[in-house]
Amino acid sequence: MRIGICDDEKDAILAAEKIIKSMEVSGHQITLIPFENSDSVVEDILAEQLDIMLLDIDMPGRNGIEIGDAIAMKNQELNLIFLTNRADMVFRAIYCHPYRFIRKSHMETELPEALESVAQKLSNEQFLFEFHNKNESLKVRIKDILYIDSDKHYIQIHEEDKMHRVRGKLSAYEDRLKEYGFIRIHIGYLVNVRFIYRMTASIAELDNGKILPISRKYSTSAREEYNIGMGRFVNGIRI
Repeated sequence: MRIGICDDEKDAILAAEKIIKSMEVSGHQITLIPFENSDSVVEDILAEQLDIMLLDIDMPGRNGIEIGDAIAMKNQELNLIFLTNRADMVFRAIYCHPYRFIRKSHMETELPEALESVAQKLSNEQFLFEFHNKNESLKVRIKDILYIDSDKHYIQIHEEDKMHRVRGKLSAYEDRLKEYGFIRIHIGYLVNVRFIYRMTASIAELDNGKILPISRKYSTSAREEYNIGMGRFVNGIRI
């Protein structure tokens, strides 16, 4: 797990480094990469292909919110975690879609929890889910599945640029997929919360513009599961 940090306070970097080095995150080897707040910091961060970026909100020159905005425009999969002692800046920083806010005064307890949470999120996304019946078996990464629909005796697993067709029923997979962030929005549709751009009472629009129907039967439960799923599998914000 590759973690970047950008903070003008050396004590904060040293404290984060000490905490991270003392951690054992199951299934992940941790590498910490410090960054200087410079004109090229966004490009430097993006070039490192990080899993997590720790950003101080309040820095001289380009602050963490400005850096976070620029990162989010180019890489929405990078998990931003803001370090701050400035409660007045938190709500503006929400627009960067961070995964967590961590108080520097509580870093010893809040940083390990945040990193463990991201590690679990990354593991879920990389998990190979198996669809199978008597005659065939198919494994697809959770993070690659946009949605699944049914067509008579078959289910269709939709990725961004391809579709897999397997004999089976949605109901056979619903409970298991729910644990990985899938929402039942219709008798014929399960959708991955990670790709929902917006949701109304009657439709779910995906990031790629695809519109899926939400039936009246599932309208209330879909909204509730969407709110829960966004917290567990997408942004994880806690204030």
